[in-house]
Amino acid sequence: MKRLQDFLESPYFNKSALLVKLFGYLRKYHPEFQHPKLSKQSIHKFLQPDKKFNSKFVNDRFSDLSKLIERFLKISYLEQEGEGRDSILQLASFQERGLNELFEKNSLKKIKTIEESTTVSRKEIQNLWELYHQFYFRPAINLKLNGKDYLKGAMGNLDLYYVLLKLSYSCDLISRGITYSEQQEIPFLNSLLSNLNQLELQHPLLKIYGPLLELFKDGFNPVSFEKLIQEYRQSYYLMGQFEKTTLLLKLIGIAHREYLSGDLVQIENCFQLYKFGIEKEVVLTEKLASGFTFLNVVTTGAITKNFNWIEKFIEDKKGLLEKSQKETTLQLSKAYILFYQNNFNEAHEITHLILSNSATHKLRIKSLMIRCLYEMYKAEYSYKSVLFAGMEAFGRFLSRDQKYSQSRITAYQNFIIAIKNLCQIIPLKDDQSIKKKIDIADKIKKLQPIFALPWLLSKLEEF
Repeated sequence: MKRLQDFLESPYFNKSALLVKLFGYLRKYHPEFQHPKLSKQSIHKFLQPDKKFNSKFVNDRFSDLSKLIERFLKISYLEQEGEGRDSILQLASFQERGLNELFEKNSLKKIKTIEESTTVSRKEIQNLWELYHQFYFRPAINLKLNGKDYLKGAMGNLDLYYVLLKLSYSCDLISRGITYSEQQEIPFLNSLLSNLNQLELQHPLLKIYGPLLELFKDGFNPVSFEKLIQEYRQSYYLMGQFEKTTLLLKLIGIAHREYLSGDLVQIENCFQLYKFGIEKEVVLTEKLASGFTFLNVVTTGAITKNFNWIEKFIEDKKGLLEKSQKETTLQLSKAYILFYQNNFNEAHEITHLILSNSATHKLRIKSLMIRCLYEMYKAEYSYKSVLFAGMEAFGRFLSRDQKYSQSRITAYQNFIIAIKNLCQIIPLKDDQSIKKKIDIADKIKKLQPIFALPWLLSKLEEF
């Protein structure tokens, strides 16, 4: 806010003292902006106390202030890009004004800096292409740059930039297709993959995106996935910040999806990847719009019994949670930790205390409540009626609520069916339960889609 005020007070950008005055008035009510004195009449009286109220005058001042704030955001964005886009635009301005010597000197310096850097991100590859491209449109400048062919430089970096984007987008499209059972048609992808080795392109991301794409296309392979994780860790310091984050999240997504499909060992990979990203500060570094990622980290750590690490994570990162999400997220986190510490009664009590308007939170709360009751019923048969009443109530909630997709509703309905089937085994003696267990295991595995499959499978293993 201080930088924005300095911007507004600069006569180069703003010559209206009224806008500075308006900003100062509004700033007092940041960030909620909920106050009776924010009415148009109050603002007009503050800006022009001796004049009759004029709604158009207030609207125009707000419009003028908005335009200046938009300009401030553009300038701030360019400043945050550091030696990236802002320097490219500066060089373009030299070229536009015919300052050829200055353009050539600074462009060559920028090219050398990028090419000698140990970390070259996709943005920097784009910048290299643009630098060489600018030389291409300057016939007055030497056709060769210190022995380098500017046209080949432009073509090589264009190829690399295109290939990296194509592989990245293709991974996302195929992943989306797997999630939503959609067939994805990606032009030129097979041709690109078959010719990848012949392109003579050198970049650490190619060693990751190629195998990652094959993993999506050909199906999950645990050995290939482990190699991919190792490649990511080895290439980590050669990547730009954007690639560090997006690739890590892709790997986490794969591990989590396979775990939910029944590959129980992948939850450890999921936790180790989250832990790596948090310790390297490439995930969960900014204010969270929702607590969902926070909860995913907590549940992953709780499932893998890394309770000490999770407690420290909560303490270190709870400040990132939005005020409206904070209490619910922290309560749910505590409930999950207690549940995976086998403190089912305490976890169940907390689920009754959590209030949330979030549709996703409601599903988490109600499904955790059911799991707690199931565990309590296993320990003491008197909880059977409470468990079945809870499942009936959850079923009615799913039937009447219109916020969820049909596939999501089906997954939770199948979750309830699976628990009812598990309850049939509990009263049986060991010699009676073997065949029943096999039959019910087959039934549960056929229920698709289904929520909490890994947990359900682990419950079967207890009989």
